[in-house]
Amino acid sequence: MAFSFFAVSVAAIVVIYGLATWSWLTGKFDFWPPPNLHCWQYRTFWVLFRIFVICLVATCILDFHELAKPAPAQAAIGLGLAVIGFGAAFAITFGLGWRTAHGDSDKLKTTGAYAWSRNPIYVTSLVGMAGTGLFVHSTLVY
Repeated sequence: MAFSFFAVSVAAIVVIYGLATWSWLTGKFDFWPPPNLHCWQYRTFWVLFRIFVICLVATCILDFHELAKPAPAQAAIGLGLAVIGFGAAFAITFGLGWRTAHGDSDKLKTTGAYAWSRNPIYVTSLVGMAGTGLFVHSTLVY
């Protein structure tokens, strides 16, 4: 069952990357950021992205400790990184503003976390994902 959720998650992200690449190569449409809130690009991206995330969370739950129970230090470090990484990503997202963080605005932010990184939400999410991998300790999650 975990593999089915994993496969759906991978399929969703492959479609997102495929549409973004097609958009970039052909120049026929803008996939991200979307032109407006009511276009097919906006709806398609967010439906696929939500499928991707929900299926990854399901994979983490269903494949928890598939490889073996991690050492206590690994579990603690993983849980800490997950909480810090995803906590920072949420804080940055809400500090930026939901509309701006989701491609609904043309505002460019250069202060706070954006003074250090052009994509701090991605950077902190990667920290959270690495921590989740260490904590869940599953081949699929890695």
